[in-house]
Formats: sequence, structure tokens, C-alpha cells
Amino acid sequence: MTDERRQAARGKVFLECTWTRDSRISDISATGCYVDTRLMPDLGEELEFFVTLDEQPITVRGTVATVHPGIGFGFKFGELSDQARERIRALLDGAEHK
Repeated sequence: MTDERRQAARGKVFLECTWTRDSRISDISATGCYVDTRLMPDLGEELEFFVTLDEQPITVRGTVATVHPGIGFGFKFGELSDQARERIRALLDGAEHK
């Protein structure tokens, strides 16, 4: 039995992101991402952070879905701007073709 709760396929990435401190996104999908960091937010906490895609930042907002102390956390996107959604989709489309 699997504990998989993701609603969309994820792609492996290494993207710089900033929320309270510098962190790294290690995988991303159209609905969320995983943030590698030692600083842990609370489960269910709402966050806003900045992700650099193609050397340009986008803002993402959402909710902490899972917490793995000392490793990182799963993050479910809230409402994304059209620009953010399109840039994430383009990143994922590019990853599929590699």
C-alpha cells in the first residue's frame, strides 16, 4: 500500500527558493513541490516564497502539506498567477523531453 497523495506528476529539479531562509526545491509539479531545508514550518502553515525560474523570480503561496524534520517539507500550491502556472508548466514540459 502506498502513502501517495500527490495529485499531479512531479519532476526532479534543483531550484533556488527563499521563504524565511534560502532553501532548495528538489521536485515540483503543477500542484506543489518539495522544499529541502533544515528550518521547519508548522504542518498546515500558510507560506509565501520566491522561486527562481530561468533567472527570474516568481511568487508562490500555499500550505505546508508534510513535514520531515531536518530534511524538508511538502508544499501544496494555493492560487498561482497565470505567469507562475505557465512557467512551472514550461519547466515540467522541458524536463519531460530530457
